[in-house]
Amino acid sequence: MSEAFKIEDANLVQESNIEKEKTILFQRWNDYQQDGKSVSHEEVSVWLKSWGTEAELPCPTIS
Repeated sequence: MSEAFKIEDANLVQESNIEKEKTILFQRWNDYQQDGKSVSHEEVSVWLKSWGTEAELPCPTIS
């Protein structure tokens, strides 16, 4: 396979992954609009700050 085809192939895979991510994000947004459930910025911030420490916290859950 030529280098040009490899690059084109990689670009198609990347575009496909971007479209999948967009679909997931739009679904999450729609879910939020329906039920209003979310994880607060504060909960995520506290969780991230615990990474790599002795007291690492579990991932926050949707409330």
